[in-house]
Amino acid sequence: MDTALLEGDFCPDSRGLPVLLEGREELLQRVAICLTVKKGSFPYLPQLGSRLFQVNHPVEAVEEAREALRFCPEAQVISAEVEKPFVRVRLRIWEEESAVEVKKDGEL
Repeated sequence: MDTALLEGDFCPDSRGLPVLLEGREELLQRVAICLTVKKGSFPYLPQLGSRLFQVNHPVEAVEEAREALRFCPEAQVISAEVEKPFVRVRLRIWEEESAVEVKKDGEL
């Protein structure tokens, strides 16, 4: 179980309490964090994140996404598209396809 994030902050419910995620939604949020955080920017876990904001070719993007998701074995990278200003990573999570877009400046 994890707390839902929205624009870098907790996502509140109608009562103002944090929304909780579990299952596939929790994993998809974890994947999005791993892909969008700039690698090395979190001092307590420097291996967290990716360098997707720097890639210019789909093959590089796939390799970088796989590296960033090495601790999320449930998420398998299928492909990636690089179109300024985004890198779009297509994934398979528990037999369902999803996509995460990463801004070239490192934001969702």
